[in-house]
Amino acid sequence: AGRSFLTVCGRGIISKDRAMSALKVHIGRGTDVLTDGAPAYVKPLAELGANLTQASADGHAINRVNTLHARLEDFMFGFHGVSTKYLQAYLDWFQWLRRRDYQRMMPPYMEYWQKAA
Repeated sequence: AGRSFLTVCGRGIISKDRAMSALKVHIGRGTDVLTDGAPAYVKPLAELGANLTQASADGHAINRVNTLHARLEDFMFGFHGVSTKYLQAYLDWFQWLRRRDYQRMMPPYMEYWQKAA
């Protein structure tokens, strides 16, 4: 639950073919997928047997995606532009940092409850 992946799918609005090529290596039958309202995801995810939920950008369900996007923007800001040739490497680096930090992080309130017990 809560897993994400970042894959360069070309430039501009995503097509059904580009969506399928990006999704088929990550999405299995029965996977729950939350996307924005882009129509390109509907057919490929149906073919993959995924459970698709599409949310509007105004709804709260898409907040995780919006947060990921904001953090990615913050990460990329420091590079003052990235060549599309190396974009996937930067996305992989960003994901690696997120996973490393998440695995090492223990919420501070957990220490309090463990001591109180």
